[in-house]
Amino acid sequence: MNDAYNVSILDQVKTQIGYPADVRVFDNAIIPVVNSALAFLYQVGIGPSIPFMITGPTETWADFWAQSETDTTTAMAMEYVHLKVWSVFDPPSKVGMQDTLREMLTELENRMTDISDAANSVYRGGDNCGN
Repeated sequence: MNDAYNVSILDQVKTQIGYPADVRVFDNAIIPVVNSALAFLYQVGIGPSIPFMITGPTETWADFWAQSETDTTTAMAMEYVHLKVWSVFDPPSKVGMQDTLREMLTELENRMTDISDAANSVYRGGDNCGN
């Protein structure tokens, strides 16, 4: 596993949305949003085969991917969690940016769902033609 994944999921997301990783005052508000995004990833078959949740700054991306059979969607999943938390916790103030953010989230959701569906079809012995 790449050493870049040995970072706290919570701390990375916080810095990506503009909050210092060491300031814990907003953690209880951010953690449920992170877990919601991780639940979506689980629902579409991305990541571990069992639901994964964070409880604080100790869980890392390496922990998340260590329980997964594949990491072909790693970058998309990490970006999805970041954008989802941003859209809920600290959304852009301009409507145009909000629309762009929603479009980015929808695109990531669709791509990850397509990848997961294709992988699941292969695992089930399908031929990607509806079988």
